[in-house]
Amino acid sequence: MKTIHKSLFSIFYLITIVIIIILSTVPPTSRDAQTHHLALPKIWLSEGFMAEVPDMEFSYYPQLVDLLYTLPVAIDFDIAAKYIHFLFALATALLVILFIKKYLGLFWGLLGGLMFLTIPVILKLSVTVYVDLGLLFFFTASLFSAIIWLENTDRVRWLIISGVCSGLALSTKYNAMLSVTILAILILYFYIKTRANKYSNQFSIIKYMSIFSLLALLVYSPWLIRNYSLTDNPIYPLYNSFFANFSDNDKLSKEDNLSGDVQDAKPLTTRRILYNESLPYILALPIRVFYEGEDDKAQFFDGKLNPLLLLFSLLLMINKKLSWQNKFMALFVSLCLLYTMLAADMRIRYIITIVTPMIVLSVFGLHQLYSWLRNKYHESSGRIVFVIMVASFFSYNILYGIKLFNKIDPIPFIIGDVSRKEYLAKYIPHYSLNQLANELVAKDKKLLGVYLGNRRYYFNVPVILNSEYIFTLTSQVHNSDELKQQLRENNISHILLRLDLFKNQLFYKNEREKNIIKDFFTNDVKLLKKEEVFGLYEIL
Repeated sequence: MKTIHKSLFSIFYLITIVIIIILSTVPPTSRDAQTHHLALPKIWLSEGFMAEVPDMEFSYYPQLVDLLYTLPVAIDFDIAAKYIHFLFALATALLVILFIKKYLGLFWGLLGGLMFLTIPVILKLSVTVYVDLGLLFFFTASLFSAIIWLENTDRVRWLIISGVCSGLALSTKYNAMLSVTILAILILYFYIKTRANKYSNQFSIIKYMSIFSLLALLVYSPWLIRNYSLTDNPIYPLYNSFFANFSDNDKLSKEDNLSGDVQDAKPLTTRRILYNESLPYILALPIRVFYEGEDDKAQFFDGKLNPLLLLFSLLLMINKKLSWQNKFMALFVSLCLLYTMLAADMRIRYIITIVTPMIVLSVFGLHQLYSWLRNKYHESSGRIVFVIMVASFFSYNILYGIKLFNKIDPIPFIIGDVSRKEYLAKYIPHYSLNQLANELVAKDKKLLGVYLGNRRYYFNVPVILNSEYIFTLTSQVHNSDELKQQLRENNISHILLRLDLFKNQLFYKNEREKNIIKDFFTNDVKLLKKEEVFGLYEIL
């Protein structure tokens, strides 16, 4: 690779890393950080390591990466949790560089790594306290190791690495179950397909698949054992109806928050009802995810890829004879997209494991196009087209990055013009009420949070986050005095609620319940402060 190329890549990588660090250096405001990724470590530090939190469903999920966030929370520097998450992105970029370099050389490897770091979904995740980049790193290591092992099955260490990394991916997030299952099926298929004597090797694959599966389960087993000991369901809260047949555990039989109709509805039917999408438009989901994505909008997959990922990958069709490695990754991506479309609500983060194989396929596609143009026409033609396409790809990412920078607006906080409290109040509408509740609620009392989206991280007092709690109590009492007494008996002294959603839900209650709640908020509580659509009340 030429010196000029090395210098340019060094500059681009440095700029990307610095910008992401700047964007990360603000207090965490994302919903999932407040509901569990930081909230759980905070609870563990106060109530005991890996303490069970029965009213917090997320506490039963695999928590490998969340364990790493315990230290930033412990030293009261939660911003560092974003740096930890970003480190997984850097590590994944390194895997992409090394894997592509193995086949195409360092230039193409560095190009792939930079493409990966700058695509919108990775930029957004790199500055957010999630665990998806940890999942992506572990699974990418497993995927690449499996392919390297299939190239020479005598090197069993690569299969061992693949199995261990699959276990680590499973220990990070339940979403990994789909990806690891598809990976195992593809390993089995391509092992037999690429062997000269397919029948004699069928027995060997049993041994190899046993190694892969047992290692993955062994690494994943602590989370399975913990959940089984607590709930009799090793993958709680998934498949409760199945495990409930073998257990009397209360957790397995409790009602979920969603109604049965919504639970039972198929994802495609749900999209048709909620978003009024036609069937052909719904069936185009695997393609739409590449160009329709928008942050914070469930209909548009709550995230953003780059549409040129799909185009660049399709360039591989120039050479009709694909390598089996490319077929392996293309099949993995296709199966992930199809299954997610049919079995789950399509979200970019749910299919995060397709990002690295799509990057690899895109780089191979660009390389294929460049080689074809250079051979058929002239080398300068190949270079011009290559530069235009790569510039288009990065321009798309840069435009997204500018919007993200303006949205997060980190500079005033970094230079000290805006305090931590002021920054949080800007992005969390009820933050000032949180702080007031932290001051007013006594240590032996509790705060009831209603329609707060389970955001609990910034509460420093005991809190019950249950939006139906008041309505449930109201259905069991005769008047507002009894309602107040029930709340007091549960040590609840204050209520923080979102007024618009509470009123919307109240509309569907019967007249008796409406009157009790109206009397309660008229005579038995005092409004301490209102902030936009949120109100903090003290029970008299």
